[in-house]
Amino acid sequence: IAMGLEHCRSLGAEPFGVMMLRRPDADDPRFVDAIADADWIYFSGGSPAHLVVTLAGSRFWEAVKARLAAGALLAGSSAGAMMLGEWTFEPRGRDENGLPTAMRLRPGLGLLPGVIVAPHFDAVPEERWRTWAALRPAGDRLLGIDEDTALIEQPTGWSVRGRAGRTGVGDGDTTAGQTPGRRRARPVCGPLPCSPPPHARGAPSC
Repeated sequence: IAMGLEHCRSLGAEPFGVMMLRRPDADDPRFVDAIADADWIYFSGGSPAHLVVTLAGSRFWEAVKARLAAGALLAGSSAGAMMLGEWTFEPRGRDENGLPTAMRLRPGLGLLPGVIVAPHFDAVPEERWRTWAALRPAGDRLLGIDEDTALIEQPTGWSVRGRAGRTGVGDGDTTAGQTPGRRRARPVCGPLPCSPPPHARGAPSC
């Protein structure tokens, strides 16, 4: 949290941390009330399974959705982005570099229907992603997001920003593209700006 606060302050924001770590915390009025007026809610990385178990059906998650409906920005990186999909991968093993070697699929928080968010896409060998993509339900899309990239939802549609590209894997298709600057994208994956554009609402990132 300290690193995130320092980074946000360097951008001119006025951040505060919420030490909501366990399922009982997610129903604690102290934490729920803490975000009552928040205009940017950001979830960092960690374990997507822990995030889903902690937040699903909680008062805190209902408060997050209420703020989003009121126009606040919701952003997440790594596991904080993975949890937003209808389904999420849960790593079941790591190699010597700390990269996942096996995955299982579990329900996410469902904010992005029909979507499985796959962060760090360019850091993990492609053959692993293709193996794990076979786990997704028929009709769902695996949204690969390269590092230092983000997808941003705005009233005018979705856009991508950052240094890298995007890959969407659906039933029988794969799309890929480089994003050296800003470009339009399908409502699926892309790059995270440090400073969100006006009226930006959602930004899965990694």
